[in-house]
Amino acid sequence: MRIHHIPSDTRVNPFGRDRFFSGGREAVLIIHGFTGRTSEMVYLATELNNHGYTVSVPRLPGHGTNGRDFLQSDRDQWLRHVTDVFLQLRTDYERVCIVGLSMGGVLAALLAARFEPDAVALCAPALLVRKWNLWLAPVLGRIVPRWRIPYEPESEDPVERELELEYYAFQWVRPAGELYRLIRSARRRLADITAPVLTIVSEADRTVPTSVTDLIERRTNAQRTHRVHLLESGHVVVNGVDRERVAEEIRAWFAATSGGERSP
Repeated sequence: MRIHHIPSDTRVNPFGRDRFFSGGREAVLIIHGFTGRTSEMVYLATELNNHGYTVSVPRLPGHGTNGRDFLQSDRDQWLRHVTDVFLQLRTDYERVCIVGLSMGGVLAALLAARFEPDAVALCAPALLVRKWNLWLAPVLGRIVPRWRIPYEPESEDPVERELELEYYAFQWVRPAGELYRLIRSARRRLADITAPVLTIVSEADRTVPTSVTDLIERRTNAQRTHRVHLLESGHVVVNGVDRERVAEEIRAWFAATSGGERSP
C-alpha cells in the first residue's frame, strides 16, 4: 500500500466520513462512486433506515480526504475495503443487501459475483461508460497522473466546497485507469451473479448509458431482474431530482426479494 505521498496532515472531510445507521436485523451496504462522497448517499440511507434496515455507508480509500491521498489508492484497496464491510455485516445480520452507485455499482457487482448477497441494487452502474477513451487511462496515467480542469464548486458550504475542489477540479487519469481495470474485471464476472438485481438508470445521465440494463440482464444469471428508467436524474440518481422514487424502488425491491410485496 502506497502511503508515503499522502500529506501528513490529512483529515477526513465531514462530508466524506463513514456513515452507519443502526436498525434491525436486515442490513444494507451502500457504496458510493468514483471521486464521490458518503454525504451523497445519506438520503437513501436514511430512508432505508426509516424502514428498519441497518445501513452502512463506508468511505472508499482515497476518497473524502484530498487529491494526493486519492492518487495513492487503487482498485484493490477499494474492493478489499467494501469486501471487509460486507463480510462484517453478513456476520452480524440475518440478511444483507447491497446498493452501488456508478463505480460503487461495479464494486457491488464484484461482491455479488463472489459472495451472493440477498439482493442487489445497481444505480447508474459504470459497467458501461460514455467515455470512449477510458481505455487509454492505464497507459496515460503512468505519464500524467492528473491535470487541473476548470471547476466552480456547487455547494455554498465552505467545508463541502473544499472537498469538491480537491476532487472535481482535476481530471484523474491514473485513478481512471484503476477504474477501467475494475470495470473489465466486473464485466467478466457478471455470469457469476445469481442474486436478484435491480438496475436504475436515467436518460439524462451523461456518464452511464441506459443500455447497461441490457448488459446486466443478458450476462448475469440473476434469479430475478428488474429495471427502472428515469428521465430527468443526472448521474447521481440516489441524490437527484428523482431520489424519492429511487429510494422507494430500492426499498420495495429489497422487500420483494425477502418475500414481501413490491409497492405499485
